[in-house]
Amino acid sequence: MYWRLALWIWSSFVLLQYLDYGKHYCLGCLEQERVALLDFKHSVTWTNSGPLLASWVEGDIESDCCQWERVQCDPITGRVSELSLIVVRGELSGTDSMKFPWYINVSKFLPFEQLEHLDLSNNMISGWSENEGFERLSSLKNLQRLELSGNQFNNSILTPLSTLKSLYQLCLNQVSLMNGPYLSQGFKSLSTLKGLEYLYLDNNLLDNTVLSHLASFTSLRILSLRSNNLNSSALSQGSGLLSGFKKLEVLFLGNNDFNSSILPTLGLFTSLKELYLEYNHFDGSLPFGSDIWSGLKNLENLTLRSTNFNKEFLPSLGGLTSLKSLDLSNNSLNGFFPPGLEMLSGLKKLEMLDLSANGINNSMLPAWSDLGSLKSLYLGFNHLSGPFPQGLCGLKNLQDLVLKMNSLNGAFPTCLANLTILQTLDLSSNLFTGSIPPSTLNNLMSLEYISLSNNNFHGASPLFTLANHSKLKEIHLENCSGTLEARIEHQNILPKFQLEILSLTDFSFKKPVDIALSFLYNQYNLREVSLIRTNLTGDFPAWLIENNKNLQKLNLKENSLAGFLLPNYSYPSLNLIDISMNNFHGHLQANLGQVLPYLMYLNLSRNNFEDKIPPSIGYMRQLRLLDLSSNNFSGKVPENLAAGCAALEVLKLSNNSLSGQIFSNNFNLPLLQVLYLDKNNFSGIIPNGFSKSLLLEAFNVGDNHLSGPIPTWISNFERLLTLDMRGNSFEGRVTAEFCRLLYLELLDLSQNHLSGSLPSCLNLTNLQYLHLQGNRFNGSIPDALIRSTSLITMNLGENDFSGSLPRWLGSLTNLKVLALKGNHLSSQLPHQLCELNQIWILDLSQNNFSGSMPPCFGNITFGKISNIKHTVATKYWIQEAPNSPALSDRKTSLFSYGFFFMEQQELEFITKGMSNFYTGSILNLMSGMDLSCNNLTGEIPYQIGDLNEIHSLNLSHNQLRGSIPNSLSNLKQVESLDLSHNKLSGRIPPELILLKSLEVFSVAYNNLSGQLPAWDAQFITFNKTSYDGNPFLCGPPLPKNCTIFTKPNAQVPNQEGVGDRFGIDRVSFFASFTASYAVSFVCAIVALYINPYWTQMLLYFIHKCKVSCMHFISKT
Repeated sequence: MYWRLALWIWSSFVLLQYLDYGKHYCLGCLEQERVALLDFKHSVTWTNSGPLLASWVEGDIESDCCQWERVQCDPITGRVSELSLIVVRGELSGTDSMKFPWYINVSKFLPFEQLEHLDLSNNMISGWSENEGFERLSSLKNLQRLELSGNQFNNSILTPLSTLKSLYQLCLNQVSLMNGPYLSQGFKSLSTLKGLEYLYLDNNLLDNTVLSHLASFTSLRILSLRSNNLNSSALSQGSGLLSGFKKLEVLFLGNNDFNSSILPTLGLFTSLKELYLEYNHFDGSLPFGSDIWSGLKNLENLTLRSTNFNKEFLPSLGGLTSLKSLDLSNNSLNGFFPPGLEMLSGLKKLEMLDLSANGINNSMLPAWSDLGSLKSLYLGFNHLSGPFPQGLCGLKNLQDLVLKMNSLNGAFPTCLANLTILQTLDLSSNLFTGSIPPSTLNNLMSLEYISLSNNNFHGASPLFTLANHSKLKEIHLENCSGTLEARIEHQNILPKFQLEILSLTDFSFKKPVDIALSFLYNQYNLREVSLIRTNLTGDFPAWLIENNKNLQKLNLKENSLAGFLLPNYSYPSLNLIDISMNNFHGHLQANLGQVLPYLMYLNLSRNNFEDKIPPSIGYMRQLRLLDLSSNNFSGKVPENLAAGCAALEVLKLSNNSLSGQIFSNNFNLPLLQVLYLDKNNFSGIIPNGFSKSLLLEAFNVGDNHLSGPIPTWISNFERLLTLDMRGNSFEGRVTAEFCRLLYLELLDLSQNHLSGSLPSCLNLTNLQYLHLQGNRFNGSIPDALIRSTSLITMNLGENDFSGSLPRWLGSLTNLKVLALKGNHLSSQLPHQLCELNQIWILDLSQNNFSGSMPPCFGNITFGKISNIKHTVATKYWIQEAPNSPALSDRKTSLFSYGFFFMEQQELEFITKGMSNFYTGSILNLMSGMDLSCNNLTGEIPYQIGDLNEIHSLNLSHNQLRGSIPNSLSNLKQVESLDLSHNKLSGRIPPELILLKSLEVFSVAYNNLSGQLPAWDAQFITFNKTSYDGNPFLCGPPLPKNCTIFTKPNAQVPNQEGVGDRFGIDRVSFFASFTASYAVSFVCAIVALYINPYWTQMLLYFIHKCKVSCMHFISKT
């Protein structure tokens, strides 16, 4: 009885104590700590992350600071115990940190007497106020964890931290530690922290000397030195350096310069349980035989990803009998099997095996029966083929199975039903076909993640089969080339799962969005929803946002939705909306920026939105991408868009009706990388405010009404890849400052009023597309372009360039389009042009070229090479690691979201008698050569007939002579053939009737004679204008008939003499012959007198014979 009474009294005492402590909890945080938090908030200098610590409310004494974001309090005392102040200044660049330095006053944390964990990571802190450094934290006796990574400290940070005697975890990743002053003394001071167990020094500039400094840290259990400048020499030469680490359990050495010689030293760490060696170079010979791991009997986790180890390495792993996790991914093991994986049979405790990205095929797989303890298996990105490996279905303990990016085919593996505790199933990007059997999925009730994307499944989708899977968190069914259908008859089924991520692409929802997505009405934990090309109709599903307060990403692009209206509430968690390529119309709601204040990515492109861009977008302080292109927006761009959205990295307003000046000089987007303002009605000059955007990679203001000179500060955009200013009224010269743009891939200054010569200092070695047509550039084509060996398109047409055609053009062997028409270029055509063996379009028309056509032109491919790139893609890629607690330890795919802004190449080319514009991939359908309107002489080389892939050939308006070569009948693909306005003579080859693709044909205004080709096939479509100016042509469609000659009747020859053989006597024959010759001679003289051109032709013929004879005599 007495012990019961004692127990009751003790329980009552504990309860009273708890209730006493509970007073603090009920009253909320202490007032002095609330004031201290607000004081810290005011001390933070500059932020681009939107409202800074928005829940830290000032002036409201009722506000409990324990409920504020980034603050945790002890549930009993109510005192602040944790402060997570990571990235409170937003995502800053190095330039921003210099413009807005932050010298922290550490004493502001002293009021938090019970603080246990302080995280100030990734704030670009420049240092600390004088006498207010981190040594001031020594009075915080409970401070155990301090994280300072991602700041601009240096070696001087080490000594002040030595006063924090209660620390057991210190994180100093990426704080610019390096061999130099204060390093040795700093680490010596830190070694006095006898309770320090976790030390992280990743991403610094430490070399081998750091190992000697760390030798006295004997209490460490975790040491991380990833991504430094360490190599094998220190460990291999001085194995005693780290011998004091008797307690070390986890060692991170990844991404250094170690080789296999360090392995014997690592074997001395007998207490190690986890060893991470990824991204090193273990490609040398294996030292000391295969027992290098003999000392690591306790090792449970080994990571060797991307270490390039050799074939001797694998068998040595068989001695690590305690291994539970082994990562061998990305090592190209395909050369080592078989029998390389036999060593796995001895790892009886192995629970996680990663063989991803090794080129493994079916014959290299181990006997899975020896690995019965496996829980996680990753075989993605290999060369597995054929049916699903049945041996995998015997792994009864398997929880995670990833086989993505292989070539497995056949039906969905029904044997997976045996894996009843499977949590992750990823069969994406294979060649599976057929239906997905519900019975198999019904056995996998533990599934949390399933991805069947990029296969050929058809029939009913597994969406509703999975309705009873209460643990399911992620579903990925993207790009199934079969016909998966969401059966609407299942719409009344209430799923038991609460999804976090749903991704469906190319799904055939046949009903309006409210019906098709009815199964989502009861989902409240969604973080990411992607429904692309799912035939959704109806209004925008605003209820999806209202129901899921944690929704972060919503992607509904390429559907048929209409009616975009968000509720008038703020959604702080939403950071991505993509509703591009739908049927939305009308104006955007005025309070869009207030409803989505923390949005980072907004894509409304290719809809029918109209009216003005709402100024409230300027309140989206964290906006990184804004794409409003291809709508009907009008008016001016809101001033506060550029002022408020300081974090913008991509801004695309192309193809609208926006007007006025682009932005004022207050434009300040220092993080901007991509800017597209083309195809609007902007006017005026480019404001100098753009000069602050030094990170620009794509700058497009084409097809507007801008004027003035091209600003010289554009040359400060040293990362620029695309510069497009076409179709404006810019004037002046291209200055030498352009020579600083070394990385340009596209330069388009066409259709402006630019003049002068191009700078000789150009060094555009990466340039692929050069468009300068439609200006007034003069001088010669600069020799500096010889360095642009990557050029695909060079269009310098319609300028005032003069001089000869450079012979170095032949060295631009990647050139597909060369357009120089409408200049004043002269001289003969250099034979080096024949070296352009990948050319598709060669336009040298409207110049002053002379001489004959090089016969080697027949060697040019003109369209035989089809892998032509006519589009420049500016890429902007978002990638995030999975942040679901249920999936963070599994190798599920990263969240990735790509924006590709396409710059389609456009070329004006005259064919079929008219000027046409060929854009983008349409250029692949055109190949041609235009040498018209020059002074070319001589004959058409018969080798031109070898251009059997050419679509258009224009040699008109020259001085070409001789006959039309019969070889032109080999131009089987030609659609337009123009030989007009020359001095060609003779007959039109009748073989040209074989040109079945010919649509436009002209030989007008030459000296052709004789009968036209048969009026058949394509030639029946050509009227008489094709033959105008040739009076001696006859036959349809011309009105002139050709004279028909008939042979005399044959007679039986007489055997008596020659006269009898001809049917006339000898005298009569010679008399008639003489008379005929005399009449012919007189007619020729009269004709030459009447037609001076024929006289000139005769004299030219005599001269040619004379020259030929002289050459013959001189050579003999």
